[in-house]
Amino acid sequence: MEIIGKVEKVTYTSPDQRFVVIKVRDNISTELITAIGDLAGVPVGEFIKLVGNWDKHPKYGLRFKVEEYSIQYPNLTHEIEKYLSSGIIKGVGPATAKKIVEKFGENTLEVIEEKPDELLKVSGITPRKLEKIKESYQIQRGLKHLIFFLNAHNLPSGLGFKLYKQYGNAALSVLKEDPYRLALEVPGIGFLKADSIAKALGYSKDSASRLKAGIIYTLSTKIDEGHSFYPREMLLREASQLLEADVPMIENALMGLIEETSIIEKEISDIGRVIYLKNLYFSESYVGKRIGLMLEMDKIKPIPLPNYFNSFETFHLNEEQLEAVKLALFKRIFLITGGPGTGKTTVLNTIVKLLNSIGKKVTLTAPTGRAAKRMGEVSGVEAKTIHRLLGWNPETSSFIHNEMNPIKSDVIIIDEASMMDITLFAHLLRALPTSTRLILVGDKDQLPPIGPGSPFMELIENQRLPAIRLTKVYRQDEEGLLLLNTHRINQGLFPIIKQKQKGDFLFFHEEDPQKAYHWILELATKRIPNEYGLDPVDSLQVLSPMKKGILGTENLTIGLQNLLNPNTENKDKPKLDIRIGDKVMQIRNNYEKDVYNGDIGKVTGINLDEGTVLISFYGRDVIYNFTELDELSLAYCISVHKSQGSEYPAVILTLSTQHYPLLQRNLVYTAITRAKKLAIIIGTKKALAMAIKNDKPIRRYSGLNNWLNITQ
Repeated sequence: MEIIGKVEKVTYTSPDQRFVVIKVRDNISTELITAIGDLAGVPVGEFIKLVGNWDKHPKYGLRFKVEEYSIQYPNLTHEIEKYLSSGIIKGVGPATAKKIVEKFGENTLEVIEEKPDELLKVSGITPRKLEKIKESYQIQRGLKHLIFFLNAHNLPSGLGFKLYKQYGNAALSVLKEDPYRLALEVPGIGFLKADSIAKALGYSKDSASRLKAGIIYTLSTKIDEGHSFYPREMLLREASQLLEADVPMIENALMGLIEETSIIEKEISDIGRVIYLKNLYFSESYVGKRIGLMLEMDKIKPIPLPNYFNSFETFHLNEEQLEAVKLALFKRIFLITGGPGTGKTTVLNTIVKLLNSIGKKVTLTAPTGRAAKRMGEVSGVEAKTIHRLLGWNPETSSFIHNEMNPIKSDVIIIDEASMMDITLFAHLLRALPTSTRLILVGDKDQLPPIGPGSPFMELIENQRLPAIRLTKVYRQDEEGLLLLNTHRINQGLFPIIKQKQKGDFLFFHEEDPQKAYHWILELATKRIPNEYGLDPVDSLQVLSPMKKGILGTENLTIGLQNLLNPNTENKDKPKLDIRIGDKVMQIRNNYEKDVYNGDIGKVTGINLDEGTVLISFYGRDVIYNFTELDELSLAYCISVHKSQGSEYPAVILTLSTQHYPLLQRNLVYTAITRAKKLAIIIGTKKALAMAIKNDKPIRRYSGLNNWLNITQ
């Protein structure tokens, strides 16, 4: 027997999701009937076809016992057109939907599902467009049941797109079997969201999968803060608080994770027992041991200083710079650090020219696209990001260059090395032949990397490694204060403030955050473009220490977007508030698109029919589906951390006592060193003084030197 009707209400769902009671309005009799069975995921408001038989319960009365069910798609032409116009199928917008329905009428969905090639008879549908429609329709069929399931449990429909992208047709079964997998495997779904999903699905608060996922989440949050590991006892306490479970229960779950080798427990000198995520343990221990091997090789078989060095013109170098060039030529690993204007670029260019003159192959690289682009411009030699240098194989989801396929180069020079985290450094070292020399150039006083560890800073401080600190400042504008104040801030001194017209370092004191907010908008959109002739989008970057609050990156970005790129309410606008001409930033690595965390681009096109956005990154166009826009954020105002490796003609930094937790000297120093021509600070002198005085960076737990010292 069959019944077709509209789901009015879900009245009961069993804890295991296998028994559901729903109320359905029968299409023929219009009566409200009760249906029972395995109906998990059936959404309120949807038309469904039920197959089964009537059953009379002694207590609950007459009910329709469902053996199988299916979703009923719209069958009236106006309903079908509305359905297709919703954007649910890529390649079909309102105009195309109208043409398709005019051609096939009430048979439209049947044609799309069973005879899709017939769509080629519709004006404007090409073979290429047809393939997109077919692919999208198949995805929607699988996605529809997943979204229905989510809606039935009051979970957001948008979650369905993420799950389907990760698991395909297996998404629903993964969700039912272990929602905590989502926290570990799906970008953008952390433990807290997975926990709320599991709660909605009836999972126990004390389930082993929940406790283990909570421990991994707690440890992962510490990794996000920059730690390579976390002390065992501290991890147990914090996980216990998060999960609201006793420490012994957490300890049992921790031991289970260690036995599964999901995490690694080790002893670190001066700290004690610590817990690593598995990949970070292998990365950090490998870096330490590999660098230790390079140092030992220098002892056993030192590289002599080349004879040609004395004949090479080095008169333009001071003593520090000359020593740096010498060490770079005969050490297997060497580090150069120095602030702006101390000649790092001069030293780098001298090393490159000298090595090239004798036929050595030199490879230049940097952690970010912006840093690599600038490195290439100042050296005149092509530079690549570390990711692009290593190459990415989408079929194996791994780098092309590794121990089995090393990079062919005599010397590799890494600029902006302070931005490189321990994981990326490990990948690079694995791709280095033992004969290749490594030179790291950076500024140890800047902020540490966004990712875990601080390898450049730690190696600079390790007395075993050859390193030079450049201190003499050459690049100095007698009229300007920018470079002078950069070094004053780094030395713990308050900057010199002279509010003269068109100065290169300005400070605007403002106690009221609301007024400071409007000051920033006024400067960014009017005064700087008018007085300095700088483009407010391409040549200016607003920076903030924090994400939230009136002076946070999110609020400032919204204000700047509305003034610099107002919404004209045209049709070229996707469902997310992103517009043609917007400045955007990639917020996590996407190896397949060859776009990485921190890359900044501009929106150059939006296609509603295709459901895509075109972004230009450093002259290279990249296509994003609407479902992938969570990988991007607007970039009119970004965090100081995200600005690392970049240079902008002008920078505006907001500093307020609201930012108290992050007010540190290296934060202000990093922000000001991003500016090439103009730096403006808006905030309070108290906040600026607090930051400059605080020269103690937040401790990062790292064992790099522990592993390095083991090789002695």
